[in-house]
Amino acid sequence: MSWARRHQHLREVSAQEVRQALFAQPPGSARRNVFVAARSLFGFLHRDGRLFTNPAVGIHLGTRQESALLPLTERDYQRLVTHATSELHRAVLVLTAVHGARPHALRALRLTDLDLGGGRLQLCGVSRQLDDLGVAVLADWLSYRRRTWPLTANPHLLISAVGALTDRPISRNTLAGLFHGSGITLDRLRMDRRLEEALAYGPDPLHLAGTFGVSKATGIRYASHAKQLLADYASPPCSSP
Repeated sequence: MSWARRHQHLREVSAQEVRQALFAQPPGSARRNVFVAARSLFGFLHRDGRLFTNPAVGIHLGTRQESALLPLTERDYQRLVTHATSELHRAVLVLTAVHGARPHALRALRLTDLDLGGGRLQLCGVSRQLDDLGVAVLADWLSYRRRTWPLTANPHLLISAVGALTDRPISRNTLAGLFHGSGITLDRLRMDRRLEEALAYGPDPLHLAGTFGVSKATGIRYASHAKQLLADYASPPCSSP
C-alpha cells in the first residue's frame, strides 16, 4: 500500500483507497489478511479518537470460499509412520488416523476410557471398537508408561515426563511437536480420517456426526467435501478433439 507516499496522516485515507488496496491483492488468504489488518488498524485508531471516521467500515469481502479438502496420499502416511519412532508417537498416530481424535480429545483421554480387554475406547462420548492394531499399539504404550513412570498418579492416558509428576494432561506443544518435520499436522491427519469415512460410507452428515461425535455442521462440511470429490471422480476425462 502506497498511502505513506500520498498522505501525511492515516485520517486522510478514504474508503475507496482501502477498497483499491484490498482488491489489488490476489483473492484468497492474501486479500483476507490485508482486510483483517486494515480493519484492525483503522478500528483501533477510530476508537482511540485519532480518526473521525473509519474508512474500513462497510467494506466486505463476501463469503469465504473454503478450498476443497483432498485426501492424503500413501506417501504421506509412509512419512507419518517413519516419524512414529516411539510408543507415544504410535499411540497418537493410531488414535488420530483411525479414530479421528482431535488434539483436545487426545489430551482429555483418561485411563478409564480405555478397555483393552474388551477392545473398546470411549472417545468424545462415543464408544469406539478398537481393531487388533489399535489394541496392540495402546497396550505397548501402557506397558511403556508403567515401566517409565511406575509411581505416577496422573489419570490421563497420554502423559509426558513433565506431566507424570502432576495430574495434568499432555501439553498441546508436545502433541503438536510429535510429527514436526513430517509436513503433516495432527489436525490434517484427523481431517483426512473423517473425509475417508465420508468417501467410504457415503457423504452422510448424520453418520459422520455419530461416528466421530462431531456437530451436525461439521458433518455437513465433510459430507460436502466428499460429494465434491466423488463428483470429480465420476466425471469423464476430457477427450482430445
